[in-house]
Parts: sequence; C-alpha cells; structure tokens
Amino acid sequence: MSMVVNLIIEDDVQLHVIRKIISNKVQQLQIGKILGRRGNIYIKSNLHSFNEAARFSPYVVLTDLDLCECVPLMIKEWIRFNKNPDLLFNIAVREVEAWLIADRHSFANYLGVSIARIQRTVEEIDDPKQYIVSLARRSRKRNIREGIVPEGTAKVGKLFNSLMEKFIREEWNVLDAAHNSPSLNYFIKNLEKIANQ
Repeated sequence: MSMVVNLIIEDDVQLHVIRKIISNKVQQLQIGKILGRRGNIYIKSNLHSFNEAARFSPYVVLTDLDLCECVPLMIKEWIRFNKNPDLLFNIAVREVEAWLIADRHSFANYLGVSIARIQRTVEEIDDPKQYIVSLARRSRKRNIREGIVPEGTAKVGKLFNSLMEKFIREEWNVLDAAHNSPSLNYFIKNLEKIANQ
C-alpha cells in the first residue's frame, strides 16, 4: 500500500528531482497535491499553514538554501512554531541544481565538458545555476551552449529548465549524486523514513 505525500516546491526542476528519487528509491510513496512553484518567498510565508495541514497528511517541503549562511540558521528563521512530525522540511545546499552536478560523471557527459571541470564539493558552490552556465560556455555540444548560456541580461538561457529536466529524467543517477551531496542524502533518508511509517 502506497503512502500519499503532498509536495511544496519552488519550481518544476525540484518536482522532477523528487519524482526521480521516488521512482528510483522510494517507490512506496505516491505524490498527492503539488503546491508552490512560486519560489521560496511563497513557501516561507505559507509554511505555518502547511504545518497545520500536515496534521491530516504528510507534507514534504523542498527549498533552496540560496544565500542564507547555513541550514540551521535558515531553519531557525523559517520555523518559529512547533513543527508537526509530518511536515518534512528539506533544504537543498545551495540550490537543487547542485544535486544534479553531484552526479559528476553523468553531468559532465550531458554537458559535453571534461569531468575535471566538475567540482567535487558541490555544496560549496555559491551559485550552482551560474556554475552550470559557466560550464555550458565550454561545452562541446551546440545545443547545450545555445540553450543554457543566456543572452542579454538574463541569468540563464531560455532552455535551461527543460535541459535540466531532460537530464534528470534520462541520465541523473540519484545514488551517485547522493554520495557527493549530504543535503540530497538527507532528503532521501527523510523520504524513506516517512515511507516506512
């Protein structure tokens, strides 16, 4: 029998990440409602309401650490209430894109760059999206350069999200990535814990 969990996410890249993890590692979980997709301000401002809703069914929150100094500080700033055990609050360090980079072999191959260019300590990358853009500038693949490298004042290319989603679906190895990303490993263990209740 599957356990239904509701998701609270910042964007569709996070959704694809969670779907891949569930299909690979926690198949007894089933996704119910999908809320958010409006960045982290929406999540932060509604977190207390989600905590109340978790009395009736589990809610899995995924947000990026971004520029916050550290995970404990962010938790202290965001959770100023008695957290329900069925509200699983998870933080990607520093962005969920770091979890993709953490599968170094697959990501280097997908981007068409040498693995030597892929940093091992992915959670020390200050801005994973911009790190990916800088890698894409050196790509051997034209579609990667044109899709990920931005034009004008944009921060990322127009196909950034769709190319990341394609990587997640087709090539991302969850276990390999978890070896290089403590926050991803923690997130997987959180999902497994709620699945085994």
